[in-house]
Amino acid sequence: MALDIPTQMLFDLMEPDEEGRWKFELAPTQIAVTFERDEDGAVHLLQLHQGGMVMEAPRQGSKLAAEMASVPTNNAEAAAKVLATFHDAENNRNLTTFLDGEALCMQVPGMVVHLRATADPLRWEIKEAPGVILAFVLNEDGTEPITLTQIVGEVERVWPRVEPDEVDGEDTDGDGG
Repeated sequence: MALDIPTQMLFDLMEPDEEGRWKFELAPTQIAVTFERDEDGAVHLLQLHQGGMVMEAPRQGSKLAAEMASVPTNNAEAAAKVLATFHDAENNRNLTTFLDGEALCMQVPGMVVHLRATADPLRWEIKEAPGVILAFVLNEDGTEPITLTQIVGEVERVWPRVEPDEVDGEDTDGDGG
């Protein structure tokens, strides 16, 4: 079996392992896909597993695709309050939230992740890493964030808000320069 990723190439897949993961022959320890089936047994979701992240692609025209398209991923008012840059001192990098159209995203050095709204307007889930929550704490008047906490299970990492040029002499954008 093979997977054709538009604008990339055709990737040969190995037979599925015991977890149902079809590993890429090109990089079997790094990239795999799984397929989710609907109640009729038809594949309706492809999940690409790479670098600890999971990217989901519903089958075009499926009921799931329509459901996913109709679920709001953003709370525009809440998103506007959390636009800022935060410093991760442990990894010597800045993380910046921004809007891409109406979607709240975060620039992490080398990649962009998409944030999905939760019931709490200050807690967002990373779409590409289900279960990873980003929780924002606002200033006293509730107009801007002062910290961002990444929550993965029981582990919490707190990052303070900074101005993009505030961390002198450090590689704040993660590009090595």
